[in-house]
Amino acid sequence: MSASAEEEVVVEDLGAAKRQSAATDQLTELVSTRTKKFQTLLSQHARRSSTFMVKGNSNQDPPPQRTKVQNFHSVIRTEDHLTLEHLQTLMEVFFKHGGTLRQDQFQEALVQVLGPSERFRKQMAMLYQKMDTRGQGELDWDEFCTYMMQDLQDKEDLGNERELPLLVCPQLFSTPHRGSIRRIVLVPNPARFLTASDDGTICFWNMKMACTRTISLASKHTKNMRVTDVAYMANAFRIVVATVNRDLCFYDSATSALCNRVVGLGDVATSLDYYPDPSDPDQSWLVFGDMGGAINVLLFSTSSTQLFNPPVSAWHDGLNIHLSSIEEVPPAITSGTVVKYFRYRTHIASEDEVDKSVKLVRIIPALNAIVSCASTAARSLVLRDLASHDDGSHFAVPKGVVTFDFSERWNVIATGGADCNLRLWNPYVPTHPTALLKGHAAPIAHVAFSPEYGQVISLAANEVIKIWDIKDQVCLNTLTSVIPHHPLHGRQLLSAMYWHDPSQSILTACRDELSVVQMTRDERTKASQTSHENPVVAVVFLAEFNRIVSADISGVITSWEASNGHKVLQFSETHAGASVTAMAAGHGGKRLVTGASDGSIKVWNTLSGALLQQLVKARPLEVTGLICLKDRIFTAGWDREVTSFKDNPINSLAECPVVIHADSEWQPSTSHSDDILTMDHCPDYLLVTGSFDGRIIVWNLRSGRLINKFDSRTAQRADPGVTRLHHAVRASVDRVLWLRARVRDTQNTKAANLVTSSDSGMIHFWNAFKGNLMGSFHAAFADQGSQTVPCLATNASNTLLLTGDSLGYVRLWNIDDVCTGLYGSRDGKPRQLASWRAHVQSITALVFVEGSRIIVTGSADCAVRVWSTAGHFVGTFSSTSAWVLASEPTGSSFALGIAHEPAASEMDDADGAPRLSMLSMDHSSPSPEPGPDATVLETIEEEDLKKRVETSRSDPGLASAAATASAGAAAAAA
Repeated sequence: MSASAEEEVVVEDLGAAKRQSAATDQLTELVSTRTKKFQTLLSQHARRSSTFMVKGNSNQDPPPQRTKVQNFHSVIRTEDHLTLEHLQTLMEVFFKHGGTLRQDQFQEALVQVLGPSERFRKQMAMLYQKMDTRGQGELDWDEFCTYMMQDLQDKEDLGNERELPLLVCPQLFSTPHRGSIRRIVLVPNPARFLTASDDGTICFWNMKMACTRTISLASKHTKNMRVTDVAYMANAFRIVVATVNRDLCFYDSATSALCNRVVGLGDVATSLDYYPDPSDPDQSWLVFGDMGGAINVLLFSTSSTQLFNPPVSAWHDGLNIHLSSIEEVPPAITSGTVVKYFRYRTHIASEDEVDKSVKLVRIIPALNAIVSCASTAARSLVLRDLASHDDGSHFAVPKGVVTFDFSERWNVIATGGADCNLRLWNPYVPTHPTALLKGHAAPIAHVAFSPEYGQVISLAANEVIKIWDIKDQVCLNTLTSVIPHHPLHGRQLLSAMYWHDPSQSILTACRDELSVVQMTRDERTKASQTSHENPVVAVVFLAEFNRIVSADISGVITSWEASNGHKVLQFSETHAGASVTAMAAGHGGKRLVTGASDGSIKVWNTLSGALLQQLVKARPLEVTGLICLKDRIFTAGWDREVTSFKDNPINSLAECPVVIHADSEWQPSTSHSDDILTMDHCPDYLLVTGSFDGRIIVWNLRSGRLINKFDSRTAQRADPGVTRLHHAVRASVDRVLWLRARVRDTQNTKAANLVTSSDSGMIHFWNAFKGNLMGSFHAAFADQGSQTVPCLATNASNTLLLTGDSLGYVRLWNIDDVCTGLYGSRDGKPRQLASWRAHVQSITALVFVEGSRIIVTGSADCAVRVWSTAGHFVGTFSSTSAWVLASEPTGSSFALGIAHEPAASEMDDADGAPRLSMLSMDHSSPSPEPGPDATVLETIEEEDLKKRVETSRSDPGLASAAATASAGAAAAAA
């Protein structure tokens, strides 16, 4: 080679080296920027995920477990397992291959960082396709970083699907109080409110906020009294009042007579709390904090019959009792006296702190502790053991704590004070808060939890109300100038607050003014994403075409792609203005049969929406049930009959729709005496119907003959100890569901093979062939008479039962060992595996898609949604759906990929405000299970299902924990 040629090669090599060096520098700079953002997002995500832990008891307990789905060992979504160290290794692999990777190289790199795992390999191809946005078969570092950052950012931005409370109705009430209202208490049995003012006036209010009774204590007292706090002793029927005279006065709640008066307190009592022991109705605690920072405890051993010892000295005349006459004993001594007294100096102020009074004291059974707060900085919040009275944890907050609340469900303490910051604490980690929420411009006066919504409500001294999300640690809403005042009084200082969770209402007191700010949504309020413009009435799954078909009450039928929620086909005005009431699919998913309120029945082509047949009944009354078989269609409804139609093949030359009349050869041997509300089919020849009067009939579809007929109101239980259905409040049968696997099991004829729902949310297990009631349990979320369970579903093996109630809650139950007729069978409530609120209104459709291990729900809130069997939110079927259920190469089932959905946190205001009577305990929208976890849904393996179900059988504690878990709790998959 000549010298000139060698020089040209050297120049080319130098140019290539410079270009490679420049590209490397560019990638390094990009990686540095991306890595910093990765680190920020990952740290935020990890911090928020670790904030909310399952409750523990002591430092020796095993560390609590997070409830995020991606923490389950069965999650196989590859990108959720990549850490910052993994990303650094992948960056080096990208550099090694010049900044781009082919699919095989990318998979090898993932195997290098994650290890050889078949569970990851199944998802690597899908992950590569999602990242390769250009579709060129090469993935560069920029595309990889963009996808990972977007994935993490979506988790931060979207979070869970939240349900924001909206201001509905602030209202001011006139009160008999002339002094400043110091305390608002909820009194049970019957539920009513008690308000007490410092002038000694006590008022009782019903749930419609009407004052029903007024007591003036000042006239019954020997001195001028000034009330500081009040507590209600439910089991003793006493009202205990603390005054500035350093005494405690006990009044009869019925006659308002002064029963006892404890005098000689060491200091003025500033806060009271009373707790009766649920395991011992005679034992109870009265705890009060005083102006000296001390906690005082009166332990009553016979509170239901006698509060204090008989008089033994001049200081104890039966009415006036000096505190020194009450025996002060160590906590370990628990017998010998009627009442015992303990006193502890809990809050110690520094030299420059003047106010050391106890602001609030509460007994929290879940923590087995007495919790108190004060304005002292060093010991702002103190937890003292309730049994041993040992000094437990203490929390330090600058400027102290004025108010606090505890959520047992979230295991979080919220505190507020003069520094205007809301803090969230793990009760077992007093060193630092898990969250510091800033936003108030004035000292926080009151805080309260709305646990079912996963929210904290804080009220500042300037009357600004903020609603915070516990999990995401963000402010969801700020309400200003919403507390009403009398026009002549103007704004006054807040003196008391009470959060009524069932009605989502704040009761506030400003001097003698009492107001209610209700934040519950109106029932007509809809989430930001809906599937229909009107309430959904039916949903079916077409497995052959991987489609979901939904129908609303106006007659609009929509077909959706099950893999991504995209709308495929829609046809409206299906029944000429009549409401669709029933829907079923047949002929391998090619036919869709709909029934309406006017009695019309129509058969449609599911792929084109063409009307094929019109079925005509003798009496055109509302259709409530449809069964589509190979050659017949069975209908039932308000005509109280089961009608059969021959489903003849359609001639291609025939003019559609073809009119078909009822089959005259079908002559059933009996009929219902009231409207038929529900029906279900069990292949090949069994049909069951339930009517409004509670009667259940089992039919033979081949002959139309009666197999069995029984009345659910008077049914005999299989065990001779119970002969009647005790919960028969409402007779109608809302839903019937065959347990087909048990019907086919001819070896066990004693097992329950039919499930029905009725009677205020009750679920009943029957042996349909014998008419025996095998067991019952309450499945509605709220234990109220107005709630029902209109939807039932089960898996093919009948080991799981899904229930959907009228409040929008879905619950998953393990019924594998329920009413089997075998030794050890359970005849009561099955083990609950998961529970979550899927909708804000009643569930109207429930579909268990077993091959995909997903659940599809339809609701009166106009939405059709997809969930995992653990209750994790996948998406809403709508025109803006952004989630994916990607098919696996085998085609046997679905592999669940990323499932992002715009959160329904922006709610549309409803027209008009509901009346304030929604404060009633029968309110139709109590605080829900929030909100569902709307982060990411992943596939849960079949093996994990078996392990979880077996574990729930053998470990009652685990089953109980699963039953009370929120949407983020672990549960079995179908």
